[in-house]
Amino acid sequence: MTVSTVRYHLLDPVAFSLALVLAPLLVAVVFFWVILIPVFAVPFGMPVYLIFGTPMLLILVTRIPVTPWHFGLCGFALELALVLFHAATEHLIDYDYDLGVLLLWGLPIAPLWTATFARLYRYFYNSIYRAL
Repeated sequence: MTVSTVRYHLLDPVAFSLALVLAPLLVAVVFFWVILIPVFAVPFGMPVYLIFGTPMLLILVTRIPVTPWHFGLCGFALELALVLFHAATEHLIDYDYDLGVLLLWGLPIAPLWTATFARLYRYFYNSIYRAL
């Protein structure tokens, strides 16, 4: 199969936007009983999720099947790459706070958010895009 014959899935922008915003909030609501960790993860993790997760999710939605397992694994891999990048460059920048600890707390949260994103995206996906 050549590059020109590869068929990509169409992106549903409404489903993508809804799933992107609702996934962290839904995880926080469902898992709030775990010492409120997911609730505090929303304000601390949302900037990282939006800055680094949105481009990854945009690429994944159009390239691979939208399953929670695939997306959770990719979310974990991205968060692990951020942790390793921070560990490699930590001595170059003087931080006022320990960013590494926040990134480490994101390792269990990132797969939950991206897997929930995949589930919500499939739920909100409009049938008009399936026909094309």
